[in-house]
Order: sequence, then structure tokens, then C-alpha cells
Amino acid sequence: MTDGNTEPSGSGTGEQSARRSRLVPVRATLAPGDPEMTAGGDGRVAVELRHIHKSFGGVRVLTDVSFALSPGEVLGLLGDNGAGKSTVIKIITGVHQPDSGQILFGGQEVRGLTVDRARALGVETVFQ
Repeated sequence: MTDGNTEPSGSGTGEQSARRSRLVPVRATLAPGDPEMTAGGDGRVAVELRHIHKSFGGVRVLTDVSFALSPGEVLGLLGDNGAGKSTVIKIITGVHQPDSGQILFGGQEVRGLTVDRARALGVETVFQ
């Protein structure tokens, strides 16, 4: 698994520019018998990101983000402000396109993912 690295935006001092924020995926699997559990533990992958990169202008937001999410698994993305958590979600939901890398649903690569296509694949976002 590769965590996404980002550099802080803005001019910043040398010390601040050298600091890198990290995205940290945190995993949990729903307990067997849980009514929310659709499947799990069988090696299937529902959603996979491979080597995702994203920049906005000259600001690199995501660098080499990769992870796989199995059916019935819960994945939390933890990180500092500006680490790229929202950008990852917006890429999975089709709001933003990655600059490079692959998005797979059920093992099939999806190119040019749109919000409507993501919804058809069962992806929605609930904001806090």
C-alpha cells in the first residue's frame, strides 16, 4: 500500500516547504452478521486506486496514492489539512479526474469517471 504525499501550498519558509503531509488509510472490516455487511473476506476488491497523481496548477496534491477496498470493508482516510483526503474522495466519486493512475471498480478499470457513472457503480458521498 502506498500513502499519498503532499507538499504544503503557498510560499512558506524552507522548513515549512520541506514538511510533507501524509494520507493515512485506516482499515476496519464489518463484523460477520452485521446487517450492513454485503460480503468480505473472500479476496474480492470493490474499489481500487493504483498510483493516483493529482495536481491543481503547480500544486501537487496527490502523489502515488494506491489502495484497495474490499466489499464490507470500511476505510477511513486520516491526514492533516491539505493532505488530499477530499481530493481522493472527489476522484472516486468522479468530481475530479486524476492526472495519472488507474481507478478500478470490481476489477475493471474505469476511465473518465463521472459523478453519474460513479453513482451507477454505487458510489455516493455523505458530507460531515
